[in-house]
Amino acid sequence: MKNNVIKQYGLVHDNRIISYMIDFERQILQINTKGYDEEVIIRFQGLLAHAFENVLLNNIILEISQVTIECFLLEEANKLSEALKYGFPTIEVSNIKELESFLKEKEYRVFYLTASLGMCGYIIAKEIILL
Repeated sequence: MKNNVIKQYGLVHDNRIISYMIDFERQILQINTKGYDEEVIIRFQGLLAHAFENVLLNNIILEISQVTIECFLLEEANKLSEALKYGFPTIEVSNIKELESFLKEKEYRVFYLTASLGMCGYIIAKEIILL
């Protein structure tokens, strides 16, 4: 997957996730983190969907990476093929090829959240802002 990484967001390496919230109406997913000496808010705007696994009370970020849409679809093909039957990540498409076109046309980006401990997964959104 390394060759398919567009950008890495190292500012949050080893930060502990304090909380996260989703505002579906405003299409925002916000992750509040705390590093050694400061708090960093990770805000995903233009949120389409997300999937997190292994959520614990104590989650530590290894990294956040933006990956190519092609890489994401290849990595998640089996899960996405099944999830599309239930309208995830969007009801506007019915197969992986249509999903690829939709994500590119609407200018979505895919971000992987990897963990040193706990919460990991992906976020499909239009932009990421570190505050």
